[in-house]
Amino acid sequence: SNRERLAANPPGAAGLESFVQSAATLALLPSQSSPLPATPVFLAGLGLLAVGMAAGFVRYRRRAP
Repeated sequence: SNRERLAANPPGAAGLESFVQSAATLALLPSQSSPLPATPVFLAGLGLLAVGMAAGFVRYRRRAP
């Protein structure tokens, strides 16, 4: 669903804000059931996703005039 959302909404200020908000709400979910095992894995995945988003965003901004 994230790829569909990115395809419909290319990386920009509004898309990045909505992505950050959805990521923030997702960050609260694993802590309710089992905080210790889920948190490091989730933070690592979120970090990799953030790095990928930042790299794609920089590449997108450089390609655009």
